[in-house]
Amino acid sequence: MIRLWSYGRAVVLFIILSMILGVVGVVGAAYYAFPSDADIEGILVKADPEDKAPPQDFVRLVETAHSKGVSTTALVARELLNIYAPDDKRGALKWQVDYFLWDLLVKLRVPHEDLSGLYCSLAFNGEGKGVNALSGRVFSKPLSELSQEEMATLALMLRSPHQFLQGESVSKDKRDRLISEFRRSGVGS
Repeated sequence: MIRLWSYGRAVVLFIILSMILGVVGVVGAAYYAFPSDADIEGILVKADPEDKAPPQDFVRLVETAHSKGVSTTALVARELLNIYAPDDKRGALKWQVDYFLWDLLVKLRVPHEDLSGLYCSLAFNGEGKGVNALSGRVFSKPLSELSQEEMATLALMLRSPHQFLQGESVSKDKRDRLISEFRRSGVGS
């Protein structure tokens, strides 16, 4: 009876250690594949100056628009994952684990002041990447010259770009609700 109990305990211990090593391996692989600080800086150096340093009102509107959905860090993580660790054969579970880990790595490794620049330069705009390019197409002016209403429109478009590719427009009601929530949060003017 003592030997059976010891054998069972050894099996449980083996299973626990195997799980721990598996988790350490997955986390280590994600950390190893994550872009270096130089890679992140390289993205920002190549970025459109308007995307690299977006207006603070636009940044806050985007954060407000995403407050009930996917965070901007998660969106940056998804884009970085697609650039630095593309894997068409990755299954759904592996994708979710990688996505979770890269979101965590973005929060830990990317300085907050660089996050909005990465978001704006990597955001899908319907035809390519970059918020300033979308601003030019939609409003014929750079991001820094947009009114608060125009910035809110772009923030909503970026939240669901596929809808606007199909010809939908941002309703005035949605835009006004976003601005109202933005102002209510105490950061809008």
